[in-house]
Amino acid sequence: VIDDQTVVDSGEHLDIPEEWGTNADGETFAFHTIKSPIFEDGTVARTIGISRGLNTLEIQKRDVDHTNAKAFVAPLKILTRSFPNPMMMVDVKARVIHTSPLWSATFGAFEITPNSYLRTLYTGLDALTRDVEECLLTRRSRKITVMFPQGDPKGRIYAIQISPWVFADGVMGGAIVIATDVSTLHEKTQELQNANEEMMQYAYRASHDLKGPISTAKGLASLILEDIESGDIGEAAANATRIIEMMERLDNNVKS
Repeated sequence: VIDDQTVVDSGEHLDIPEEWGTNADGETFAFHTIKSPIFEDGTVARTIGISRGLNTLEIQKRDVDHTNAKAFVAPLKILTRSFPNPMMMVDVKARVIHTSPLWSATFGAFEITPNSYLRTLYTGLDALTRDVEECLLTRRSRKITVMFPQGDPKGRIYAIQISPWVFADGVMGGAIVIATDVSTLHEKTQELQNANEEMMQYAYRASHDLKGPISTAKGLASLILEDIESGDIGEAAANATRIIEMMERLDNNVKS
């Protein structure tokens, strides 16, 4: 019921790699479940799911794969302790193998086991989970920006680089995730964008204030020419005086 409600609330597929149950004879067994939403008129109307049993050999192989990956990562742990950014490594099934101290301090520390799936541990990093899974599927690097905690106006903004990694024999091993706090840069960028918007508005107002008097002055100059041709020197002088007064006001506006 909880899984169905999760699918209804999120509108996304739910992949549960391993769940345990007990049959009528008291025997325990594991199964893999996938549940998906069915939409009607843009909303989730119901869900559909399928499960398959996992035999002991599959589970043992999974644990061996996870152990081998951890052994491969072991030498890197020394380096990651002093790595200047939060860093995490996952295997091909998006299970967390290792997190650096900075990652744990930033996004939370958890005990890592063969069942430490990224989607389960870091529920507050949904976008990261989706892109890590996409990286594992396509074997291509990805770059995303996330806020943590999600939805918190005071949360920090992180640029995250997700890159695939391989074993020495070329077999896909998983993905490396490196986060960079870009909150300050984001704030500065926002400040520049706001300043640029203010500058554009000022330029528009200044342009409008300049175009009006110039257009009027051009019109009065044309009238002066007509007055001169008609011999009406008095009207020509009056229009010339108006132009002078208008230019003086414009000059004062520019100086202020």
